[in-house]
Amino acid sequence: MIDYYELEPGYEFPSSNFTLTSLAVDAYVEATSDSAAFYRESGLVPPMAAAALAMAAQSENLSFPDGAIHVSQQVQFCGQVSVGEAIVCTSKILSQRKRGKFHMLAIGMEAVCADNRIVFKGSTSFILPAGQEAG
Repeated sequence: MIDYYELEPGYEFPSSNFTLTSLAVDAYVEATSDSAAFYRESGLVPPMAAAALAMAAQSENLSFPDGAIHVSQQVQFCGQVSVGEAIVCTSKILSQRKRGKFHMLAIGMEAVCADNRIVFKGSTSFILPAGQEAG
């Protein structure tokens, strides 16, 4: 596990591979009260379900301290994916700024299907308390 204060812009996290299983998609649809009938009948994955599962997979590579605040997120969806498709998600540090007792961290992310179609790309930003080096 990598501590955020060690990260520099350009650092690439290990990629995450996962499959958009019907169980995971059904759980997302149930939790969000999304249009379950449409997705169940079409076999398509709600775009935000793919993004949420990718972010969860990538979050296993990073440790955030108590007090971390999610500030913003931008996601551009590039195409539909079907239940059962395998996804590879990559992410890297876009910026890491130290401001007094806080760090501002921006992470870029991209997810692709097995045939290299881009599923989505985007970024997410956090404000984090100072790391160990600020001691």
